[in-house]
Amino acid sequence: MTVTGPVDADDLGVTLVHEHVFLDMRQSYTEHHLDARYGPPEIHMLGEWRRDYSRFPDFMVLDDLDTAISEIRLFAEYGGNTIVDATPIGARPPSRHLYPAGLRKVAEEVGINVIAGCGYYIQASHPEYVRTAGSRALADRIVCEIEDGIEGTGIRPGVIGEIGLSQPVEEHEWKVLEAACEAQKRTGRALYIHPYFGARSRIAPEVAEFVLRKGVDPEKINMCHMDGYMNLDYQRRVADLGVFISFDNFGLENYYDTIDFSYNSHDSRRHEHLLKLLALGYRDQMLISQDTCYKTQLTRYGGYGYAHILRNIVPALRHAGIAEATLERILVENPRRLLSPG
Repeated sequence: MTVTGPVDADDLGVTLVHEHVFLDMRQSYTEHHLDARYGPPEIHMLGEWRRDYSRFPDFMVLDDLDTAISEIRLFAEYGGNTIVDATPIGARPPSRHLYPAGLRKVAEEVGINVIAGCGYYIQASHPEYVRTAGSRALADRIVCEIEDGIEGTGIRPGVIGEIGLSQPVEEHEWKVLEAACEAQKRTGRALYIHPYFGARSRIAPEVAEFVLRKGVDPEKINMCHMDGYMNLDYQRRVADLGVFISFDNFGLENYYDTIDFSYNSHDSRRHEHLLKLLALGYRDQMLISQDTCYKTQLTRYGGYGYAHILRNIVPALRHAGIAEATLERILVENPRRLLSPG
């Protein structure tokens, strides 16, 4: 299910499985992190932003339709066909003109498939009703969006998530995750799970086991941000459960000084670990993307843009000896299996 209607799974083509076209993440950060002195991006800010992006509120907002069309057109020009915008409640911009109507406009203008997300992000961004509702009621809300469209627009989500989890997982996040599992079983949509993504992240195996105990098909689970903690044993523990594991932060290379005094993995490490996992036989479970969610990831502001995977990472993988059949599996076949209703 795309924002312009259903398409045949064989028409998805080259797919970025985890991106954001429009979003507003400011509600996920406390005033302790955000610094209102920092306005729109300027070149002299980039070094400090890479040191600690969480202090820059304006950078966390993607809300310009013309910029989105221009940036995503580069992805299409490099052979891209589909983008999954995994933006749940709590990270969506407030304007319906952008979410979801803007997604449909981008899809129509650029000529690609765009798939929308649903569900709820981390507890810090939850609407008040999430705190008082039970998991069944929340599952009903998710299913209603999937079947009837986002906020009465008729534009239907194609995936559940990304479902946000902190570390440790908060009380209402467990409830939301349980609701998402129920919604997945009722609709067959892929379930995207956002475990805490910093270098302290250790929760993905526990979370994956929880979801599997709830009866979700492992082939419909995308464990996101598995390139946030570069530990091969950790990554294999999750992959050995049969779920998809996503290296979806390609191009994001920065630090988190005010969060956990750590750094995000760099592309060289992602490349290294991806090659190791492929050599160990995990080809059928690997997904790659960029998780574009800051202005400074866009080419307009000095970032790599939505074409980074196709423009830079795929050639590097070819240079490392990865076969075309394996690239096809990662970029086309695995996303198709994940996204096809099951």
